Amino acid sequence: MACISKRVARGLVKLKAAGVLNWLRRCREGRDAHGRYRLEQETNAYAVLPFSQWKGYQAPPEPPTAPEAGTWGKPPPAPDALTLAAQERFAAVPRTVISLLEAEPNNPLARSLARFARTLVGGLLECQAGTETALDKNHNSGARLVGARVT
Repeated sequence: MACISKRVARGLVKLKAAGVLNWLRRCREGRDAHGRYRLEQETNAYAVLPFSQWKGYQAPPEPPTAPEAGTWGKPPPAPDALTLAAQERFAAVPRTVISLLEAEPNNPLARSLARFARTLVGGLLECQAGTETALDKNHNSGARLVGARVT
């Protein structure tokens, strides 16, 4: 029979009360001097119980769901030249639109649109070269007429 200190025995009892530890006493059958049935303890079998059976144990909260694979730090895909040109079209900067279209040499549609835009812009530039600001001589206010064609 093994001897244990009172401190160890109290600690084991407290662990069993908290649901952390359980033990099984291993005994064997026997008879005493008068022939009566008796159990004699041989050893103890100790087991640490799972967390879920401990008194006062609360399961940790569920971790937040992770983003989909391949999205962490991944920049959004760059738009192609046609999309950029369409966006710049509303900014009314034709040279930027043409340079964006010409930036994609493997796209025949982008090249055709760039040539077409260059033709249009060239025509606009010629028209603007013949215009200049002039004073309206019929009015004494001296207001400027912008874009009036000089003949």
